[in-house]
Amino acid sequence: MRAEATTPAKGRGRPSIVDAMAISEAAIALWHEHGYANTGWREISDATGVSTRTLMRHFSSRAELAWIGVQPATERMAAAAPLVPLDIPLGDALRQLISASVTRDPKVTALGPDFFSLVSSEPEIAALAPSAHNPWIAEVASFIAARRPDLPPAITRAIATAYQSALFAALTEWAENGDTRAGDAVDTVDAMLAHLGLLGE
Repeated sequence: MRAEATTPAKGRGRPSIVDAMAISEAAIALWHEHGYANTGWREISDATGVSTRTLMRHFSSRAELAWIGVQPATERMAAAAPLVPLDIPLGDALRQLISASVTRDPKVTALGPDFFSLVSSEPEIAALAPSAHNPWIAEVASFIAARRPDLPPAITRAIATAYQSALFAALTEWAENGDTRAGDAVDTVDAMLAHLGLLGE
């Protein structure tokens, strides 16, 4: 998935810079208001001021725009990894790590219900979930492997995938429980992960 926050355009001519996160936020808001099927590249272009040609050069599909937030989440987690104490159980370490991947940005928080509604109702968007989350899962698997080198790669990947599912479930529940501005997604995720005993620790 091409999900860089700013992406240099490819091809001839002067490079352009695209704020992928801003485009994603605009697209999600438009899809919520007008429907995914009724909102194409032209409408997203009109809302963002980025030409349709540029949008289509940077993003392989409209559905890709829904998942732009996974990359910054992965980057937040990577930045937090060295700060997680080495002397705590792996389950607690993963709880800290994964909670750090969740943003408190109010703009993103406000779009939470719209995003999860789209994922549950639009097959084209939902179909990209596995590939969109691959970098996030790889980051968690790498973190597990560094702390538990005795575990086979397939096991670290399986545990990371389970934690991704738990994260998504927690965020879905948070988004569906009314006014998200009154709650904190990070706290919801932290509480969900506190109940996980996947590692038997």
